[in-house]
Amino acid sequence: MSAFPGFAVEDFRRPLRPEISCLYERQLAERGGSRYVSGMEDRIADDARFALLAKVRQARMMSGEERMVAGIRLFAGVCERMKEGIRDERSTADDEEVHHLLLQRLVKLRRLTKPQNPLP
Repeated sequence: MSAFPGFAVEDFRRPLRPEISCLYERQLAERGGSRYVSGMEDRIADDARFALLAKVRQARMMSGEERMVAGIRLFAGVCERMKEGIRDERSTADDEEVHHLLLQRLVKLRRLTKPQNPLP
């Protein structure tokens, strides 16, 4: 019986993304390593799977408006972490310069993630 209501133990044993799990196993085999160093690794993997499943279940129960608010909050949090990274890189930068650098990085990210138009 699972300690987490609504989740079966089998849910935690399956890889979340089989292609990554297979790649990980192959890399370990090439290095001559073993996946099961200790039971601790299994418990950590189980906790990670539970956290992901809980987040998915929570997102499925949200209304569209709640998802929009959550997205805005997530974006604001990411921007704050990016600002902290910029402050670490440039300790002498004031808030205005940090904000300007953040906007430059966001523009670069948008260019990288924007689909390219194929040539005719």
